[in-house]
Amino acid sequence: MARIRRFFSDYGIGLLGILILVAELILDLLGVHIENGFSFSFGIFVVLLVIQAIKPQAELNKLLNSRPHIVVKKAYPRRNVPTTDFVFYDHAGMADVVDRYAGGTGIAMDYKPAVRQIYGDTDSSDVEITEQTYVLVEFQNNPERRAKVHDAVEVIARIRYHNDKGDDILGKEIKGLWAGREPSRLTVPKEDYEFTQMTIPANGDERILCIGIKQKDDEDCFAYSLESYRGGKFLKNDDLKLGAGVIRVDITLSGSNLDDVPFSFRLVNPGKGRDITVTRILLES
Repeated sequence: MARIRRFFSDYGIGLLGILILVAELILDLLGVHIENGFSFSFGIFVVLLVIQAIKPQAELNKLLNSRPHIVVKKAYPRRNVPTTDFVFYDHAGMADVVDRYAGGTGIAMDYKPAVRQIYGDTDSSDVEITEQTYVLVEFQNNPERRAKVHDAVEVIARIRYHNDKGDDILGKEIKGLWAGREPSRLTVPKEDYEFTQMTIPANGDERILCIGIKQKDDEDCFAYSLESYRGGKFLKNDDLKLGAGVIRVDITLSGSNLDDVPFSFRLVNPGKGRDITVTRILLES
């Protein structure tokens, strides 16, 4: 049914022109003569065919000149997420931790092949696991007309955090990490583009961005970026500490075929023993 509707939408004008001309020829064969009827019908036929020729090009231009339309599906805290660190002890004493690597939310046992490759064995290594809350935002690309040309490609999320006084908490902009783009176990690359860029297809499928981390028993919450894997415990890098209280998160999405799109959220961290929450701040258009 949809194909039939699409066919008549695309070719209905041309078909109408042909039907008018055929009707005039049938009337002529039946002996029904209308003065200047054929000339008039032929003129309409030509006009409709011209419209038929122009319409697809206009539709194509409309399609090509339209843009992706990024919206927020939802923002929410995902609680009790297992988070892994890989620790390495002094070979002799087996007491002091000499190395620590952030493993993130991956499967704990996946670290062993990487450990063997770096250290030769896993005898002096162990896994530490805790549960903490991740604040997530799901984005969708819902243009008026869905086509691959509307995919938002190489999208980067540039994020800033402000306290209730308006101060920039981190004093810098960070690039967010998309779900599915976390670094591999025990390896933190120098280049960030493969972890901070994401295609948001024009099919309504969501892409998830993490904007905060908190362990319930901690006082502070933390931003999340590639730096989270370069220091700290359980992805909590002191350079990304956000503290407690009300925190405004300003995100700008930009990418190929995508103008800068701003979004804002309010994180509320009540402090030690309580969980973090998130709500969206609606911006004036």
